[in-house]
Amino acid sequence: MPRSLLSLLLNLEVEKLRDIALWWCVDLPNGTRSEQATILAREILRSDTSLYMYWERIGPEPRDLLLRIAEHSELRLSQLPASKDDPALRDLIASGMVWKLSEADLRSERVYTHTTSSDPYLLIPRELIRMITRLKRKLQEGDTSDKPLEFYLEGMGTGELEAVALNWGLADEPGSYTREEIIKSLLEELEKTPTSRVLKKLTTNALMVYRSLLEEGKAYGFELAKSLNLPLPAMREAVIELTENILVQEAIYNDRWLIFPTRGLIHTTKSKSYVSPPEVYTPRKQVKNPDYAPAWDLLHLLRAYQLYDLPYPNNTEIEEALFNRLSSLIFTNSEDKASHAKLLFHLSRDLGLVSENAGMITTTKAVESWIKLPIEVQAKRIFKAWIETKYDESHGLLKQAPGYSDSQELLKKARLEIIEILSACHVDKWYSIEQVSEIIRQEHPYIIRTNNRLVRELGLEGAQKALEEWPRYEGRWITLLFQGPLTWLHVVETSSDELNPAFSLTPDGAFLIGKSKTKYESKLAKSLSIQGHNSGLQIRVPRPESSLIWTLSAFARPHKWHESGLGIYVADRRTVARARGVNLSPSGIVEFLEEHSKEKLPNSITSKLEEWGKEPYKVSFAQGLVLTLDSTEAVRDLQKLSFIQHFHPMIIDETKVLLFLPKDNYEREVSNLLRRLNKTGLFVVENNYGG
Repeated sequence: MPRSLLSLLLNLEVEKLRDIALWWCVDLPNGTRSEQATILAREILRSDTSLYMYWERIGPEPRDLLLRIAEHSELRLSQLPASKDDPALRDLIASGMVWKLSEADLRSERVYTHTTSSDPYLLIPRELIRMITRLKRKLQEGDTSDKPLEFYLEGMGTGELEAVALNWGLADEPGSYTREEIIKSLLEELEKTPTSRVLKKLTTNALMVYRSLLEEGKAYGFELAKSLNLPLPAMREAVIELTENILVQEAIYNDRWLIFPTRGLIHTTKSKSYVSPPEVYTPRKQVKNPDYAPAWDLLHLLRAYQLYDLPYPNNTEIEEALFNRLSSLIFTNSEDKASHAKLLFHLSRDLGLVSENAGMITTTKAVESWIKLPIEVQAKRIFKAWIETKYDESHGLLKQAPGYSDSQELLKKARLEIIEILSACHVDKWYSIEQVSEIIRQEHPYIIRTNNRLVRELGLEGAQKALEEWPRYEGRWITLLFQGPLTWLHVVETSSDELNPAFSLTPDGAFLIGKSKTKYESKLAKSLSIQGHNSGLQIRVPRPESSLIWTLSAFARPHKWHESGLGIYVADRRTVARARGVNLSPSGIVEFLEEHSKEKLPNSITSKLEEWGKEPYKVSFAQGLVLTLDSTEAVRDLQKLSFIQHFHPMIIDETKVLLFLPKDNYEREVSNLLRRLNKTGLFVVENNYGG
């Protein structure tokens, strides 16, 4: 049976223990030999972080040799191609990873006695064997920075999960729940609990590493330690502290130690929450929007992608025309509805609801399950997708800012910083966007830029000068964020005063950011109302329900949203006829409207719907050839030819004749026709078919 690491370390001299500690980036305190051996064994085995750092440091040859030795429980030196003086083997032995043992030492659990042997066994301590098994899995996985939170929780043991729950204050005592119950609870709580809950417990080094990772997105551990001027033992301690709190994760990518923030957490660099900003007077001009506006608008767009052949926006020209056209489907009040439609397109793509097919936008199978979700769940998923998306409607402004790194993680962090301020605001109270911007400038000046990059690009003086332009870049970006996405997603309502822009957190917004756990319920009646409107029908929707909006948008176009809360749609001949494309007949439309209006439709309306949705006109087509002749006399002579009658000639102009061609052998028929015309001697074909 393989020996334990501690039993082997206990017989080494202090100098040898310290040499091994250097390999494993462990800072050994003073103490007796046995105390130091015990601490060294504990620290090496404390976390897989130790092995990840060790793996990168030892180099390619020792790595290959280590994996070979790890495959065998009892391997003698003579069975390896390497000699006892091989540098790779020498490093593995010097670092305490591989031990040379006689048979007597191999079979004993007592203190290692250094019994000599001409052909010793090569042993890896049993605890390190288990760590290497986990390392192999990491090597296969590669860069896992895009994996969701659930992926990491599933890979943890029950004890580790309980420790995370305790650290985050999400559990009172261990042993109370099953592993599955802990994972489910952590997934629910961690996705809505900002990391500020655990930041106050972190050491200075751990907090510094965490903040740097939020700025960079991900980093190779040794490079980050160097840039932060952290000794390797301190770096190791900081990363272990962060992984124990599940704030960051590790991977082995191209044999290098990679660290990154855990995806799915609400990351923030603050250990304390914001206080509510000063309130301002309620503005006279406010921009009102529907309840769960983004979900309502997205359902309109998804239906449009189904009903119309719309080009996939692969270039600026298509993009501009497409989103200008789609802007008419947006209920949300905005001076730039095209940009709102564009944002929702990107979010629907991130959510897997649309894709490209032969250059056109197409909806995916995921739409089937999407339309069955309650409207508030859709709104929450859209909001979460916005936090995560790499798309930013103000990218043109941001990329002008010195030090901007175009990082998805940086954008996410900035959005979450804004959300943290919103969490301190009260529903229906009004606040100055400019004052909120100033609070962020004081608390977190590098919200969309990184200090490291600014210094690298501009030097220390240049970096300080760049921050003097904060209102031009960060300040403007924050204003655009409030007046754009946060308004479009109905997180806030804004004033239309350009000089003193203000915002108010909506009940929807409180629900979306997690400030309120109950969804907002409209006080309007549930039933539809239907009435005549010019040459069509006007249908009024008092509250959004996903299945209702989805069906309604198949046969009626969104007209406008009224501040009273009503969504107004118009159905006419074209919209009702188009509904046949999604298998919705006039009788199905009547049944739907009667069910949701709670009353029988008048005959005048049902007859209109039947007329609009009648069987479509049939269009047939045939292949033909147009002959252009010199004169009307030539036309008369052409008609006298018996073989021309086979083509059912039709005069379409004084000197033009249309000949109908058979469906089959089209090319051959045209060729024979022209050849026979030439042979008559009356006609010379000057422009041959296909010539």
